[in-house]
Amino acid sequence: MCGSSSASSSPSSCLLSLRKRLRPRSRVRALAQLRGAAEVRVFVAICAFAPLAPFVMRAPLPLLGRWLVRPVGRRRAAAVPPARVAELVVLAQMVAHPVVRRGCVTRGVSLLWLLRRQGLPVELAFGLGDPREDPSGHCWLILDDRPFLEPPASAEMFVEIHRLSEQHSR
Repeated sequence: MCGSSSASSSPSSCLLSLRKRLRPRSRVRALAQLRGAAEVRVFVAICAFAPLAPFVMRAPLPLLGRWLVRPVGRRRAAAVPPARVAELVVLAQMVAHPVVRRGCVTRGVSLLWLLRRQGLPVELAFGLGDPREDPSGHCWLILDDRPFLEPPASAEMFVEIHRLSEQHSR
């Protein structure tokens, strides 16, 4: 459920839930969703980094891996749980749009950057749908070889073609 620390909460379901809860006429009122100084710091980091995602994604994949996938050190207790960080990315996409673009690339790149800095060894997978049925692309986080913060069925609809991971970024 959106708002909990459950890792099964998907950003897309969070987006729908946040839209239903918020429906603010003012973007400032939406910021009332932030709970505490730690969430404000994460939200500011998202709003600073996420607008760069479209430009970062223009780099060749090996270079992109070196930029985004730094080695994970000792995992420290996160002040903001990963599921809540995902919700904050969705909130930033709603509040700061069009500066923070909507979509899986902005969400995936931002979460990869933030969660790896928290010590979580996530990876970012890129995939394509069946060209005869759904010729679209998607990216999603992977943790322990399973989709993370993403409905499992969503990742199954795409064939993985590349993954940004520590072993592929050297």
